[in-house]
Amino acid sequence: MLAGRFLAATIGVPNLCTIDMGGTSLDVCLIRDGEPDSRDTIEVEWGIPARTQSIDIHSIGAGGGSIVWFDAGGALRIGPESAGSDPGPACYGRGGVKPTVTDANLVLGILNPDGLLGGKLRLDRSKAETALRPMADKFAVSVEEAATGVYRIVTASVAEAIREVTVKRGTDPRDFALVAFGGAGGQHAAAVAREDGDEVGHLPPAMPAPSPPLGCSRPISRIQWQEPDDCLARASAAKVEEDYRELEGDARRFLDNNETALERVYVDRWADVRYIGQSHEVSVPVRPEHLDLDTIYADFERLHERFYGTKLEDAAEIVNIRVTVTGQVPRLKATPFHPDEVRTAPTGERQTAFSKESAPVFWRDGLPPGWRHEGACLIEEVDSVIYIPGGSVEVDEYGSVRLGWGAA
Repeated sequence: MLAGRFLAATIGVPNLCTIDMGGTSLDVCLIRDGEPDSRDTIEVEWGIPARTQSIDIHSIGAGGGSIVWFDAGGALRIGPESAGSDPGPACYGRGGVKPTVTDANLVLGILNPDGLLGGKLRLDRSKAETALRPMADKFAVSVEEAATGVYRIVTASVAEAIREVTVKRGTDPRDFALVAFGGAGGQHAAAVAREDGDEVGHLPPAMPAPSPPLGCSRPISRIQWQEPDDCLARASAAKVEEDYRELEGDARRFLDNNETALERVYVDRWADVRYIGQSHEVSVPVRPEHLDLDTIYADFERLHERFYGTKLEDAAEIVNIRVTVTGQVPRLKATPFHPDEVRTAPTGERQTAFSKESAPVFWRDGLPPGWRHEGACLIEEVDSVIYIPGGSVEVDEYGSVRLGWGAA
């Protein structure tokens, strides 16, 4: 998520929807106005909530190693059980026999049969076909048709996960550009973006494993909170202001004791507000320059309507007040991308099950900024591949692959 935040600042696109599709899970998060969405409650395990501030990440069991299976009604399901890395998908040839998303993508022609990691990780198509054949026999279709069904179910599942954090919370996903991370992200990003109606998509460099320094360069924050003494209607603005200042002082002292050099320190105030009788709150940003309880109530109703589609104009209460004091560490700066060796000619071509014609294959590390291609193609790198079913694709100045649909 921090890599998505860094990308938003780099390319000047403040609203991003990040998907991280690895081997076992698919994680979705919104970067809104340059910052990841957050929440004040997480579930440590199902049914065990913990009240703590965290980035709002929605996860489902849909990764490259997710196992394909049938439920009691005979419907096809993907995950959450995963083949992991040991034994891994059947095509790894390490003893795995259950069909996975990776096996389906290999059969479809998306993955290179010569393997990944420069050929060090060989992929066995025959084993992938053997794993998928019971599914094909069940539906009386070819193995390729069965693999196509798996791909479409994965695409629908990821699109639904995005709708969980957008449409179902009153947010239009078309206002957010899609960004894909993870080893399997590029294999599905274009199809997912089309499914959700996104106009563009971004696939940044080091997509399978965003660089750890992106996390190390994040600001240092301290959150302090407390419960107020009274409901919003009877609260004293002077007392709430006094409480905020006390919390800010405690948080600043924490930052003062931190040995890291900080470029600047800034403060955010929040109030967790709900209608009296509700069991959930809305986090309302509070303007530090002038605390006004009527403004807090008005902002609460506006946000409540945005999130839930209604505003009741009923009495409300502040459940918690919070301050976040943040110290900005020296920022990383994105540098323009320059390939060691420019290679814009296709390295070959490969036919996928989605088209009767072969698609050109390009080597990502050799594509310079400004390179552009129209139509279907595959863009390979050491540890992953990007599948482009159509439209346009180009490389920006920082090496990100940008997808657009044009008239396709």
